[in-house]
Amino acid sequence: MAGEVVWQVGGCAGVRFLAPIHDALVLHLGFQPPPLTFEEQAPRDRFGRALPPIDAGERPANS
Repeated sequence: MAGEVVWQVGGCAGVRFLAPIHDALVLHLGFQPPPLTFEEQAPRDRFGRALPPIDAGERPANS
């Protein structure tokens, strides 16, 4: 299956496959679901870096 490495951290890498692959193959390739729910995880960019809060760059409105 053709794919592209889109991030790497230490000995791990993320691959974007050109077509959907079966969940069993994803697990076979080494994916381990995180112990936290999706909502509990910090949002990350495509390189695995944590993103700042949405309002981090906003300025308070003048009243």
